[in-house]
Amino acid sequence: MEEAFGYASDNSHGADPVPPNRAAIVALGVILGEEGVADVAKRTLDPERARAAAALRKTITLRARPDWSRHFWVSAALTVLIDEERSMTVGLMKEMMDSGPGQKGFSFSDLTADRAGTLFAIAATRDAESARRIQTLIRAGVQLEDYMPFAADLPERISGEVLQDEYGGLGGEVTTRVVEEIRRRLAECKGLR
Repeated sequence: MEEAFGYASDNSHGADPVPPNRAAIVALGVILGEEGVADVAKRTLDPERARAAAALRKTITLRARPDWSRHFWVSAALTVLIDEERSMTVGLMKEMMDSGPGQKGFSFSDLTADRAGTLFAIAATRDAESARRIQTLIRAGVQLEDYMPFAADLPERISGEVLQDEYGGLGGEVTTRVVEEIRRRLAECKGLR
């Protein structure tokens, strides 16, 4: 993150910092998120670089979770390549598929990483002032709590049946309380504002 945004900052002196930030997010989305991001960006990924990214991806964690780094960067990249709403829809649909029989279960912590990535992309590309602020914040040194709140205590491994029966589904009362807690935690992250 520091290297990619250092490069973005170096390439935006006297110019609009939004395009270099967008490029940094897409690059990190491909490298740390998922190779398929390159397809969305309509870019061809060299097979050797794809293998190197896949190997690197296995070593990267976010708050000791390898899946959260992927959630964060795919959501960030989809936000700049498509839009915020569809990025969040992709994350939610993935969690709904995960709640099916034989799957790992619905995860509010995964959704937190998704939303953190989306909010980061918005903050880094909203306008020139916000883009420069993010570059400056990252150049000062990445502090994890600025970009991803603690989420290990949020409910995970929830089957579709439990999600419906105990949480009231996606619009249920319990789900709404958990989502409000996620929003509160994300609001405390200064790199997501």
